[in-house]
Amino acid sequence: MLPKMDMCPCGSGKRYGDCCGKKGITYGVFEYGKARVVFDIEQTNRAIENLLSFLSAEVFGLYDQGAQIDLGEALEKLHVIYEMFAKSLAPFSEASFCREGCTACCHHIIETTPIEAEMIRRCLEKCLDSSARMSILSEIEKKRAYYPGPIALDGEYDEDLQDRHFEAHIPCPFLSNDGSCRVYESRPLVCRTYMVFSDPHQCKIGNGMAIYEAEYFPDVYRGAQCLSLLARGDLNLRRHLPDWLVNEFRIQT
Repeated sequence: MLPKMDMCPCGSGKRYGDCCGKKGITYGVFEYGKARVVFDIEQTNRAIENLLSFLSAEVFGLYDQGAQIDLGEALEKLHVIYEMFAKSLAPFSEASFCREGCTACCHHIIETTPIEAEMIRRCLEKCLDSSARMSILSEIEKKRAYYPGPIALDGEYDEDLQDRHFEAHIPCPFLSNDGSCRVYESRPLVCRTYMVFSDPHQCKIGNGMAIYEAEYFPDVYRGAQCLSLLARGDLNLRRHLPDWLVNEFRIQT
C-alpha cells in the first residue's frame, strides 16, 4: 500500500512518481500507537525471508536431524541471527521511541536461553575488566533472592510474576549508572524485540504500551532455543539473565 501523499517517503523532497516510483520501489506504511513508519516493502520482506531461510537451513534443519554442534559454532550462528534480525527490524527500530537512557524495560524479567547467556558471559570476560565484573557479580548476589526461578525452554513466566518483578523496580545488573547497557552488542533477543510505539510514559507504569510484535518473532525465539539444544542439550531451561551467572556458569573475576 502506497502512502497517501504526493511527496516521496524516502525524504528526497520530490514527488513519489518522480523519485522512488521510477525505481519501482513500493513503500508500506505501518501506523501503531503514536508512530508512523514508512518502509521499503521489498527490502524488508527480503530481509525477513533471508532470516527465515537461515533459520530453516542452519538451525531447524540440524535440530530435526538430531544433530549436535559445538558451542563455538552455535555462537557463530546466533551472531548471524542477531545481524539478520537487526536488518529485518531496521525501519521499525529506527522509528521506535526507545532510546539509550530510557531504561524502563531494563526492569523486566529478561528471559534468556543458555546460548544467549553464554554469549553474554563471553562478552563480560572480553569487554570488562576484573573490577567491573566483580561489581556486576556483587550486584547479582545482592538481588538474587528477588530473581524468578528457571522455566522450561519452551515456557514463559506468569504475567503476575512479571508484573511483581517490574513493580519491585529491580534493574538489570548490566545497566550502567548512565543508563547504557554494558552488554548491548550481545544483548538477548527479548531485549532486541522490545520496541515501543506509545508514549514513553506508559513504559514507566508498565502497562498500556504499544509494543511491536511481528508474526515471525516466534521463529526467531525458537531458533535460539534450538541452538541451545544443539550445543547444550542438557540445559533445557530458560532463566532470568543474571541468574545464569550464579546458577550455571560463573564469569572469571
